Amino acid sequence: MGFAQLMLQDFAGAIRSFSTIILQVQRSRNYYSRFADYDQLSKLTEKAGALLSIAQFLSPGQRVNEQIHSMIREKYGDKQAKLQKGDVSALTELFSYAAPKFILPACPLVDGKPVNRSAEASQVQQKAFADMIARQQHVPALRSYVKLYRSIDLEKLALFRGVDVERARAELMAHKVHSAAFKSDVHFYLANNLVLVDEEVNNQRTGEFFINHIHRFARIVDECSVE
Repeated sequence: MGFAQLMLQDFAGAIRSFSTIILQVQRSRNYYSRFADYDQLSKLTEKAGALLSIAQFLSPGQRVNEQIHSMIREKYGDKQAKLQKGDVSALTELFSYAAPKFILPACPLVDGKPVNRSAEASQVQQKAFADMIARQQHVPALRSYVKLYRSIDLEKLALFRGVDVERARAELMAHKVHSAAFKSDVHFYLANNLVLVDEEVNNQRTGEFFINHIHRFARIVDECSVE
């Protein structure tokens, strides 16, 4: 379901779905390790982490559990470093690694004989993903500029982005519409050619911090008792 949400550009929903799966496996690792297919489950969890990294990049500001954040940083720190430098090719690499295997619903015939075109299904999904990245890759940079100011002139923002004023306006409106679907940490509105940013409200999540450490210590105790 998380992959479907990702391709439908419901990034907040995809983040929730992937986070739920990863946390379930991480917190019940000792239980799942008893089964023969645990290695396969671990690989699927790593792929879910890769897809979660994509969703986080395309929808910045969506927080995840610290345990998940540590796992992603450990597994895909090099990809995240490339993304921070503006190299979006890392998204394609993550997608190629983690996306499900696709099949065609029917086998085409040429001169009455079936033709192997199994790669076409993956190519269609790769193209759809590339088109989505082309539409959304401006969001992280745009959000970072908006967060720096309480108010900024649209022409100045366009200069920072390296685009014309109308393109900057269109990007702002697209981001505003998209962020309405989830609880964003950046709120702004446009008055003529002035972008006004509301003050960000930071909520301390001390409860989650202690819960994460309780689960971590519980796993350590379980591992020590097994050994």
